[in-house]
Amino acid sequence: MRDPRRILWIAVAATVAISGCNGASGANDVASTTTLAQSNPDTTTTTAAPEGSLESIVAAHIGEGRGAAIVGVFESGSSMMAAAGADADGIEMTPERPWPTASLAKVFTATAIMQLADMGELELDNSVSDYVEFPISDEITVRNLLQHRSGIPTVPSFTIRCPGDGSFAAIERVVEETEPAPGQDTSYSNTNYLVLGRLIESTTGMDAGDWISESIFEPLEMDSTYWFESQSGPNPWWPRKVETQGAGLNDCGELGRTFGTDGAAITNTEDMDRFYRGLLSGELISEHSLSEVLTMESELFGFRYGLGILEMTNEAWPDDVLYGFGGSTMTYSTAAFHDPTKNRTVAVFTTRGDQETLLWEVIAWANSR
Repeated sequence: MRDPRRILWIAVAATVAISGCNGASGANDVASTTTLAQSNPDTTTTTAAPEGSLESIVAAHIGEGRGAAIVGVFESGSSMMAAAGADADGIEMTPERPWPTASLAKVFTATAIMQLADMGELELDNSVSDYVEFPISDEITVRNLLQHRSGIPTVPSFTIRCPGDGSFAAIERVVEETEPAPGQDTSYSNTNYLVLGRLIESTTGMDAGDWISESIFEPLEMDSTYWFESQSGPNPWWPRKVETQGAGLNDCGELGRTFGTDGAAITNTEDMDRFYRGLLSGELISEHSLSEVLTMESELFGFRYGLGILEMTNEAWPDDVLYGFGGSTMTYSTAAFHDPTKNRTVAVFTTRGDQETLLWEVIAWANSR
């Protein structure tokens, strides 16, 4: 099994868009509670889970003051979800609770770019400068951004506050001041996906978050998924406006433009299952674009990496080959992957802790059923 310290795989993933929430600390002040939902196409029931259940795995994970966690396992014709812990207001977690994605949102942005390529609105190997108005090196291609091979560093999180022109200016300043050397070296940077958001905006003439919602979330009926900066939606797990002011993830008094296309979406486990099934079935992009997405030409965090998608394996379970992504901040993390061979999606949302270890624990549980 992989070393649990491998959680560093996406530790810097969303410091721009979502950093510094305080919900996890308050969750330590309340007793852990657990909820399990089991469903099939015909019925939905809520029951207490026996020993060795998905619920017990989640409850054990949040022990020792780890806050809250939600997991979902979605297979053909059935789904199992479990939640444990509470938010900073003492409100118990439920399996359907929306959760901040961190860099898991990058899979949405990458898919939107591939949709635009299918429409003939852009070419992956063309210069990004062909599509955006702000200065950026002619050497950097759209593919370079998707693969994290642009050489552009991550925008420091302290430069990003409330959605607005200042946030966009900070992004553009980092891009303009960089002397990139695009090519074969893979260097993870949130800025790549912030620039892809600007590309979506300039190509479509729409707010990037609105366009992604209309082209991905709405067709797949991802009703609990939205961009916190520009769209209203279900309350996510942070409870108090005052705790998030100025921390990147915040309520600035009104909705603005979407700038955090690197990690500012809210979703839940069921919606992530809908997304991966839509993506991998060809409902969202063409067969050619899907092949491009799943062509693993580089390596990221020790795993093979395509266009916005990781291929994750574990020698303990050689038959499980997972496609997806995740994200992490100082206070919470996400991981959501789909196994096409087993037709299974596993999603893990947790405050602190090691989401990769929990992910594989849940997969082991699913394999033993």
